[in-house]
Amino acid sequence: MRLLAVDPASNVIGLAYFDRPDHLVQTAIIRAPAGPDTSPSSWLEKVEFFEARIQDRSVLWAPDVIAMEDVVVWRNAASALTLGRSWGWLAHVLKCEYRKAEFIEINTATVRSALGLSSRADRRARQVAARAAFPMCTSQDEADAAAVGMTAYRVIARLRAAAGLAPV
Repeated sequence: MRLLAVDPASNVIGLAYFDRPDHLVQTAIIRAPAGPDTSPSSWLEKVEFFEARIQDRSVLWAPDVIAMEDVVVWRNAASALTLGRSWGWLAHVLKCEYRKAEFIEINTATVRSALGLSSRADRRARQVAARAAFPMCTSQDEADAAAVGMTAYRVIARLRAAAGLAPV
């Protein structure tokens, strides 16, 4: 089962493409361009840029499942709203681009648990665990996406076992 794992943020998206649970094929990041005054570009410009880069990759990747990490609120209400809006838009783009793929949301706490980390573990600990399994992850965002992918395979295996289906 091919899986595209996505670690969304408002300025950068981490992607990890697996062709089976233990085989990470490719990672990528999509970073929003800065505006003319080197400030981040507007939200609409960012999402249009992200959409074009995802469409570029859709020819290369054919996932059966897309796993995207849930929105995490850790700063303030304004950043939560921006990230939530970006998350919804990104989920829509991915569902449109990969119409045949199943879409699952992965909770941050589930990622920590699947990687054997404590509930207080931060993103750095997740990235270390993901890089230990997949050294090809060169950026933090790629490592975060790989951690989401590793978790998604575990979640899917657990759901399949509960339903009496064969493992992935």
